[in-house]
Amino acid sequence: MLSAVLFYGLFGGGARTPDPPPADPTAAGAAGETPDAALALVDEFLQEDAWGPSERARFLLEWQRLPPGMQARAREAYAFHHLTAELGALIDAERAAGSGEPTIQGLLDFGRALGMALPEPPRPDGDVEPLPVDRPAETTARP
Repeated sequence: MLSAVLFYGLFGGGARTPDPPPADPTAAGAAGETPDAALALVDEFLQEDAWGPSERARFLLEWQRLPPGMQARAREAYAFHHLTAELGALIDAERAAGSGEPTIQGLLDFGRALGMALPEPPRPDGDVEPLPVDRPAETTARP
């Protein structure tokens, strides 16, 4: 009887449940960030509606602390597109108001640091840069 108990204790007793896999430390982001930390940062910035140099610098500092994957996901979200549109409107308003080049350049640099595609400023002579031509223009010759 004793041997049956020992045998059961060593080899029997039902299937052992496997240990759960270890948690992936990068799954939630760096420093315990939640997956929505980038979007929360964008939403907070939009709600504050403060676009001064110090506010932009604080935002960039916090943005750069986020993992690149989280930043990339945030760039695809509506809130980021809204941030891009707001920045574009602010740049247009600053140009219309005749703000100095450092102000406008600071806004452009902010957008580019976030990976935004922003329009280039007009050339000083008021002309626009010609679009690059990849192929010769097609002509329609009639017989």
